[in-house]
Amino acid sequence: MAAFIGLTVYGLARRSAWAFAGVWFFVILSPSSSFIPLEDMAVEHRLYLPLAGVIAAVVISIAMALQQDLPAQAARCFGAILLLVIAGLFAWCTSLRNTDYHDPISMWQKTAEQNPYNARAHNNLGALLLRAGEPRRAIKSLRASLQLLGDYPHTQKKRLDTLQNLGQAHELLGDFDSARMAYGAVLKHRPRSSVIWTHLGDTHIGLGETGRALLAYEEALALDPRAVGARFNFGFALERSGRIDDAFREYNRVIQENPANARLRLLVGDALLRHDRVQDAINQFQKGLQLEPTNQLLQQRLAAAQGQPQETE
Repeated sequence: MAAFIGLTVYGLARRSAWAFAGVWFFVILSPSSSFIPLEDMAVEHRLYLPLAGVIAAVVISIAMALQQDLPAQAARCFGAILLLVIAGLFAWCTSLRNTDYHDPISMWQKTAEQNPYNARAHNNLGALLLRAGEPRRAIKSLRASLQLLGDYPHTQKKRLDTLQNLGQAHELLGDFDSARMAYGAVLKHRPRSSVIWTHLGDTHIGLGETGRALLAYEEALALDPRAVGARFNFGFALERSGRIDDAFREYNRVIQENPANARLRLLVGDALLRHDRVQDAINQFQKGLQLEPTNQLLQQRLAAAQGQPQETE
């Protein structure tokens, strides 16, 4: 890079037309690669436009050299062969790169391996592994990201996002103590996050702390009254605490607010079965199947419910 800068300065001093390629490159690149702070990391797409001028200069130079040293027909033939070779090489490289983009986990894993000090790569890999149902591998990547981010003001947002992912990974593994610690650390800086309060309530449920779970869900619903997960889980916590009527009041409300959610009808149907309200459960399963006719869980639940004895008046 230093040599390129030197050549550009030298070319400008000599008033060479070739210096235009260097000026083009640095002027266009400077807004995204200078003292101006950017959240995004340095990636290759920033070079697409700056390199256009440099590539044009290289192509013109090759064409001029061929015309000077070779007859016109030979120059055209050699140029065509050179173009095909370069195009084929780049097409092959593009094909290899596309295999990385085809699998996001593979892409970010390679990025983390090639640059082990890239906190963003470790966090993105961890988040993808979490969504893929691999929480153990996710925890390893997320912890690496946290270690690299440190505890600094300028990395706080990324650190909190990583902590949230880490909490979810621990929660999936049933390590509710670790999950609660991660969510608690996030809530210190994001006390008005309904999502985090809901997750915290889930960890309390996992630890058998129903009273604390109720408080967390109430906080989540105070921040976002239409939060589906918080509303249903609040009903579940009420059910576990023995407040059955209050629980079904919440279940009914979440169904009324989300009538097209087949999964909610499945969960509410299960709750109804737990309290021997078989016909009501059947109604929920049937309405769920109207929304998702091929849902196997709903089909199985409906068949099982229809095989149960029902109360008669």
